[in-house]
Amino acid sequence: MSYAIENNIRFDLIGFFNTLDHLDDPLIALKEALDLSKSVVVRIHPVNGGGAQHGYFLPSEFWSNLSSLIPQVSVTSLTEEVRSRLNHPNHPNHPSLFDDFYLLTKN
Repeated sequence: MSYAIENNIRFDLIGFFNTLDHLDDPLIALKEALDLSKSVVVRIHPVNGGGAQHGYFLPSEFWSNLSSLIPQVSVTSLTEEVRSRLNHPNHPNHPSLFDDFYLLTKN
């Protein structure tokens, strides 16, 4: 993201897919992404869904309080929508059924 910031490149959408819980400071990554895009989608393991390689988890309270940490940002959980669409006989035990999904939008 540093290249995009340095060169004033903007995006329609930025996505983090099971990566935030591997970063030293996910809040900085989210702030930088929201500087580059009005929308950020996040797929992340739930609190009880990751392995030992995860130093921490970002619980639902993190997401519900994110607008107090990053002003002018709305957070929408997409988890139930994604799970309902994937909970289908064609997708039994799809890995996404066990993750959480959020959409962050700059107001």
